[in-house]
Amino acid sequence: GHDRVSDEARIAYGFESELKHQDDQQAIASLQVGSGLAFQNRLVCLEQPCDDDTSHDQFSPVVADINVQLGGEKSLQASWAWLPNRNLVDNGSLTWHYSHGPHQLIDLSYYYKRLSDIDTKGKHTVDLGVISSLGPRLQVLGGMAYNFFGHHPEKSYVGFNYERCCWASRLM
Repeated sequence: GHDRVSDEARIAYGFESELKHQDDQQAIASLQVGSGLAFQNRLVCLEQPCDDDTSHDQFSPVVADINVQLGGEKSLQASWAWLPNRNLVDNGSLTWHYSHGPHQLIDLSYYYKRLSDIDTKGKHTVDLGVISSLGPRLQVLGGMAYNFFGHHPEKSYVGFNYERCCWASRLM
């Protein structure tokens, strides 16, 4: 939860399930879901009003994380947080990951964060990240993120990574 002084009377609960290949026991898919139940409101807040517009909700957000292997090199990951007291999705993400060896990676992600009393901007962001090998020790890195709520890029970078047996150097 958001409590930083541990004055909540709350119980957390959750479950996890995993589907595995029968032959090698490698995970095909996994699901984790959890939440919490408060028996009383927090007594301490770091800021007045409290630092989060959900601080007096009886139920914590219901959070879920799903991971699916789409083959040896591809995977899909989704996260989601729902506010049961308000029937609202608080935030979520969806990420597609492709990996062809340790130095050939592509990640494409979408992130959502709702507007709130504290964060009046919210977010709808698409993020792309790439690592590609230029040789046995040299990789090029690149990425960018664009915020559709703010209509602007949030970050962009390009750089190089050099690795040797015991050290690595990165120029961004």
